[in-house]
Amino acid sequence: MVGGGNVTVFPTEFSARTGPLVDAHSHLLDPEIYGVSAEEMLSRMWQAGVSGVTLFGPTTDLRQLQQAFPDYVIPFVQVRRDPLTKQLLLNENTVPSLEQALRTGAFRGIGELSLRHREFMFSPPGGDQNPADGPIPLQIYDLAARYGVPVNIHVEHEFMQEVERALQQKPNTTFIWAHMGDAQAGDVLGLMRTYPNLYADISTRNPFFRRPPPVDQASINLTYEDGTLKEEWRALFEEFPDRFLFGIDLGTKGLGVVEPVMEYYRSVLAQLSPAAAEKIANGNLRRLLRLP
Repeated sequence: MVGGGNVTVFPTEFSARTGPLVDAHSHLLDPEIYGVSAEEMLSRMWQAGVSGVTLFGPTTDLRQLQQAFPDYVIPFVQVRRDPLTKQLLLNENTVPSLEQALRTGAFRGIGELSLRHREFMFSPPGGDQNPADGPIPLQIYDLAARYGVPVNIHVEHEFMQEVERALQQKPNTTFIWAHMGDAQAGDVLGLMRTYPNLYADISTRNPFFRRPPPVDQASINLTYEDGTLKEEWRALFEEFPDRFLFGIDLGTKGLGVVEPVMEYYRSVLAQLSPAAAEKIANGNLRRLLRLP
């Protein structure tokens, strides 16, 4: 398997399939940027072994895809961005707009809500700088609780205190912490022991997403070349097998990341107990979203 120009070889016993993998975190690719249609994207994911995918993207596009592929596409409603400034549109119209989408019954959650995000191609200069415990996000969390859906939030680990204040104030809201905030296992452990309404997806925590922090800190395997799961992460997943979700985060990396990331996470899950692996691979997401 190839990643970042280096060959990563996982032991063969790690490569066994661990049951269906349902993606809890991916983005609908813009065909003008990536040159692929939504149908081509979904076909590539299916061929790689993705049994279902939670998609973030434009509301109308997602509704059409969900109608076309009702057993495969799981749409979440997103907060829109200003087309000129790229700022997240958090204002008096945000909650009514989200509620209008949730009323249709087509959307299974809210997100990815990019609150504290390092600069990337779709963000304003300097990245997203929206406090996770700000007034509009708090209203969004209330909305999620009222409709019984989770909200996926992107908040970097440097702003964990904001995440904790949100968890404290909104105990009836189910939060999915995107990428575990690039936090270390001990930080995630502390929050999960305290807040039962905190879940996390494990997307991007692998050698193929090169972004801060350094890959040896961001990845949950032992080293870039070694597929062995770090002991602190293995212990965390086994202590809270009901609280983690598999995810790819198909988006800025394009379709080329699908196959290596799938192989990587199969290797990770194969190092856990069968019960924990199955829950993280698909069971937890199905339970949270009340999927068949």
